[in-house]
Formats: sequence, structure tokens, C-alpha cells
Amino acid sequence: MSRKLARIRTTSLRIRTIRRVPRKPTIFLDAWTAAQRVDQLITRELKAAGVWTPHYALLSMICIREPITPTELAEAMGVAPTTLSDRLAELFELGHARRTKNPRDGRSYLIHSTAAGRRAVERAAPVTWRTQQNVVRHLKKRLPQVDSAIADLSRALDAALAESPEGDSAA
Repeated sequence: MSRKLARIRTTSLRIRTIRRVPRKPTIFLDAWTAAQRVDQLITRELKAAGVWTPHYALLSMICIREPITPTELAEAMGVAPTTLSDRLAELFELGHARRTKNPRDGRSYLIHSTAAGRRAVERAAPVTWRTQQNVVRHLKKRLPQVDSAIADLSRALDAALAESPEGDSAA
């Protein structure tokens, strides 16, 4: 077999392999791009209304779940602890959140919103509500169906994350 023919066959095999890549996005790609659009939309609307604050979703979660440990908050937000730590540092510096000693674990602390943090979330609430209603208007399904599908996906992702990685024999 000539060198040229071997290259053609190799190239041909690569093309066949590449064509096996799914042409339709997966639920992972769809969910990731949807999350990016949510961030773009809410940031745009909050900035336009003059009520934008850094890490609005994180601050909102703190207000909903406080007092909360960093570990619990990282799990609730689906972010790595190091990412959370960086974002929390900014909220602490802005005076939107504060930490107190954790009475159950001296190595940990509890995160609380401050009055300034709660005011930031309260000022943004009408904008987020209006923005959500605008999105709901464009849905082809009723909001409870969408909420249910998102909750199902979150539960399935949590279950998959709780399993050992594929190929991990240490389980």
C-alpha cells in the first residue's frame, strides 16, 4: 500500500469518526447554554434598572437558606468550594454577607446576609419577577411543567454526581 493511500484511508477514518459526533446538542449542552442565557438576561435587566449587584444568585440563595455553611452553599449552588470562596470574599467586601462562627463545627463558619445584602436582593426582586414573567410569556409549556422538568433534571444530576465516576474501581 502506498503512503498516499494510507494517508487517505487515515483521513477517511477520521472523517467517519468525526461524523459520529452527535449533531444534536445534548441535555448537558442545552442546560449549560440555558444557564448562560439566564445569566445574560438577568444581568442585562438588573443593570438596566440600576439594581445590579455582583453574584446576585448567590446572594439570593444566602438570603433564602441562611444561616448556611460554605459547604452547604457550594452544594446548593452547584459550584466548587474554591469558586464559592472567591465569590463570597467579594460579597463580604461589599458588606452584603457576613460570617459567624459555626457553633457545631469550630473549623467552619456560617454565612448570613446583611441588611445591605437583603436590600440589594429586595431592590432586584421586582426586576427579576418581571423578567421571569417575560420569559414565561414565551414558554410553550406551563410554568409548573417547566419547574418540574428543571427539578427532575437537578435531582438526576445530583444522583449522578453521588455515584462513583465511571471506571472508578475504588468504590
